[in-house]
Amino acid sequence: MTGPKAPDGGHPGAEAEAAGAGYGGFRIGGMHLALPLTSLREVVPCKDLVPLPSDVACVSGGQQIRATVVPVVDLRVVLDRPVTAIENPCVIVMIHDGHVLGLLAERIEEVFCMAPARPGRVAAGAGSLYDICVAWGDSHPISVLSPPALLALARVPAILDPEPWRSNRARNAEPTHLRPHLLMQTGHWHLAIDALEVHATLAASTVTAGALTHGACLGTIQVGQDTLAAFDLMALCGLGSLASGSRSPGFVVDCAGARVAFLVDTIVDFANVDPRSLVALAPYALPRPDLMRGLLPEGCVAGTQHWFTLDGAALRACEEVAGMAAATTGQADATPSGSGKLQTSPGRALLTFELDRKAAVPLEQIKEILGCTAQMEPLGEGPVMGLAVSAGRSIAVLDLSRLVGWAEKPAREGASILVVESGADLVGFMVQRLCDIETTRWEPSMPTHEDPHSRQPLASLGGAGQQHLVEVIDLQDLARRVQAHERWPARRGSNPRPTA
Repeated sequence: MTGPKAPDGGHPGAEAEAAGAGYGGFRIGGMHLALPLTSLREVVPCKDLVPLPSDVACVSGGQQIRATVVPVVDLRVVLDRPVTAIENPCVIVMIHDGHVLGLLAERIEEVFCMAPARPGRVAAGAGSLYDICVAWGDSHPISVLSPPALLALARVPAILDPEPWRSNRARNAEPTHLRPHLLMQTGHWHLAIDALEVHATLAASTVTAGALTHGACLGTIQVGQDTLAAFDLMALCGLGSLASGSRSPGFVVDCAGARVAFLVDTIVDFANVDPRSLVALAPYALPRPDLMRGLLPEGCVAGTQHWFTLDGAALRACEEVAGMAAATTGQADATPSGSGKLQTSPGRALLTFELDRKAAVPLEQIKEILGCTAQMEPLGEGPVMGLAVSAGRSIAVLDLSRLVGWAEKPAREGASILVVESGADLVGFMVQRLCDIETTRWEPSMPTHEDPHSRQPLASLGGAGQQHLVEVIDLQDLARRVQAHERWPARRGSNPRPTA
């Protein structure tokens, strides 16, 4: 895909250039709402609302933004909808007719364009908070709110715009060429991207490290029912690493039928940008110039700094991004092995266990499971941790953690030995703890760290809304390699990237 589509089904670019009508979507109380981008000043995390001297029930408090306290309205109260706790609330800062008001939101959704003269508009003076309700693709309808109606809510306080220069610049610009851009900061870098390339923005994201933790990919995040690969945008561009830790804001883009998140330190603003202001960058100026469209010099948008403008199409086409996107979504049809597409194996049973982290093995490979005794004595410098005996046959017990390049774990009481049959021999692999027998819905693969031509199989496990990816380890292949006297991996500490 090349970006969000207009509700009519066409690409937003053509309609945006013809009409310039852009909208930013968000969700609250089960409603999918939107504001015109001309009225959407910025989006900030909702933190520690301060009480305001207002007796209006829908005013939740004031959000401090720089030197200003902006009143925040909860539309659920206005529309008599249930008010429940929001896990990661954010505040939409709206500007209209020189006045600023905040709207509480659960999350930010699509940015889209549509023609201004669509049928179904609410008649002027009808007393509604919205101007029009439009279908969004094949999914939910979106109600476009009326900024004048929101400001006209009885006794709801609004403040005079403390930064009028931001609105004046947009009004004085040539409207036929303006494109809405998302502005963000990561480290000391100021970045921008065409907002029509963005599916949604994220107020805060909790990253889970795991099988996809590789290079600039930090792991996965959960957005609604979807598991998304999450990238450190700064690291992907070769500019450093994220400073804000495991709960970072960011934005989501569509990529080859999946969605991918890019995390930053701060979402700054939405702003109208004239693409003709872009200044070309020399190819040697940045580590990844292929990901940049150019530079917006200071004075073109908010603030007094330069803004490096990302190329949305190049981000989606980036091999690392496309590969991780493919690893987080299923495909309807199985494809040949080694293609980099997903391999579907519905109903395959896997035995899950813990080493340095959770992993899995096909259940059909396991001949038996033995308890591990702490009295085992290592045999030489290889990965053989000791010997076990079962049904009159000896079993060499191998250090599975060392074979796959993870942090080595000593033998201990309560650990288990997974026994596989390889030729005439029985080979055991020590694991820290058994988890469960689970059924996989599909199995992707991703390039290994050491050899981009070999692929590490993964499995999607868990029920709806709780899916997670684990690495699938082929114990029979490891056993054959041990029998062939291949060189043992060097001893190492914890390494999130498998080598087997």
